[in-house]
Amino acid sequence: MNDQTRKKRMTLNVVTNILLKLVTLFYGFLMAKIIISEYGSGTNGLVNSITNFLAYVALLESGFGPVIKSMLYKPIAKDDNETIKKILAAAESFFKKISYIFVIYVVGLAIIYPLIVSGEFDFAATSALVVILAISVFSEYYFGMTYGLFLQAEQKNYVVSLIKIATYLINIILVLIMTKLGVSVYALELVCGVVFVMKSVLQRMYVEKLYDIKTRSHEKYEIKQKWDGLAQHIAFAIHSNTDIVVLTLFSTLDEVSVYAVYYLAVKGVKSIVEAFITGIDASFGDLLARGKDIKKRFGKYETLYFTVSTICFATLIVMILPHSWESMNPVNLTSFLPYGNFALHPVELLIIFMISQ
Repeated sequence: MNDQTRKKRMTLNVVTNILLKLVTLFYGFLMAKIIISEYGSGTNGLVNSITNFLAYVALLESGFGPVIKSMLYKPIAKDDNETIKKILAAAESFFKKISYIFVIYVVGLAIIYPLIVSGEFDFAATSALVVILAISVFSEYYFGMTYGLFLQAEQKNYVVSLIKIATYLINIILVLIMTKLGVSVYALELVCGVVFVMKSVLQRMYVEKLYDIKTRSHEKYEIKQKWDGLAQHIAFAIHSNTDIVVLTLFSTLDEVSVYAVYYLAVKGVKSIVEAFITGIDASFGDLLARGKDIKKRFGKYETLYFTVSTICFATLIVMILPHSWESMNPVNLTSFLPYGNFALHPVELLIIFMISQ
């Protein structure tokens, strides 16, 4: 791959990924507004809480995804289709096993989770919502994960982004229509989940149509480095999903809802900043696979990334909080900090915690 093609794909990856993050952010705010206004704040807290519990399936991945992607750089650079087939076959087999274990986890969660929130929601209804919200996660591991990783390694993350944008836009239209019809939150989430299943199926169809990499005859390939990213992956998965789980266990779903709404802003800024990472790592991987020095290029990219991060999060800290402090009771932190009198409002503490994520 020449430098011109690499730069073109890098630009496409960044632009489409930023667009995806903006659409995702809009979708998140829209869903929160609709669920809170139509079904109540507690229901919004319930949906966010279940979603975070389901996210712990990522622990089963054990850092396998990034390892697969890094292993694909060299055979892609050398057009070694046979090795690509073997790696993807091993990956597909692994992710399907995760999806089967996930089904068992969902069954257990559907039984245990309603007991945690038994004072606020009906057991059967909560169990049904757990299953409904699990549909899109299951489809991602069963249908889409392997092919998504291949497209990222191929520096075609823009294809993944465009498919996701299309599914979000379809969901936005359907959500607005269903809200007008007054459907239940279960029907709303079920339709959204089915649309997200389409995303995984479309990724698979795209790859199988354009590339000769069907994997069915190569399932015995061993991924020797599959545990290399385990520790970092576990730390990231726990760190990313602990907040709402802790709130669910020790607080109310209404407070989970409030936290989730504030966190939408933090999550949006994080995702926009992360848009500069997604797709670019594949370009560096391709350069390394071809034996080229990336230190100078990576240094420039790192400087740009940290500059954008600092500006975005500094702006978020200033703008996310209300300015009418006089009517609000601060929390005195004198006993915690050795700097004399120091007070913060509870909302400030909340935002500081969220940003620290």
